[in-house]
Amino acid sequence: VDAELKGVTVVVATGIARPERLYQHLTDSGAKVVGIKFPDHHFFTTDDIDKVITAYQSVESSSKMVIVTEKDAMRLTPELTARLSGVPVYYLPIQVEFLADQAQFDELVERFCITSI
Repeated sequence: VDAELKGVTVVVATGIARPERLYQHLTDSGAKVVGIKFPDHHFFTTDDIDKVITAYQSVESSSKMVIVTEKDAMRLTPELTARLSGVPVYYLPIQVEFLADQAQFDELVERFCITSI
């Protein structure tokens, strides 16, 4: 995916608390980022989608796309998805990675689940 973004202008529409890491990841991948930030847990409206479409259309490059997070993609109703027809929209899947001691985490979850029943 990273190599495919080199030189691409990416309109990133997010309803997450801190999209800066996402913007940085895309920039590090060679993309030019145009960020549109909505509040965390935002439910998109037609006006929001029109704002995204306007941002996409204002990009002069022919190498462009819209990216949302998987979490935000789940909030795009069929009406909003239809409104985006003709706009290349992609979502980034959510990935969970334990940086340290997954076994300890698993043990705590197991212990919690057993004591909660």
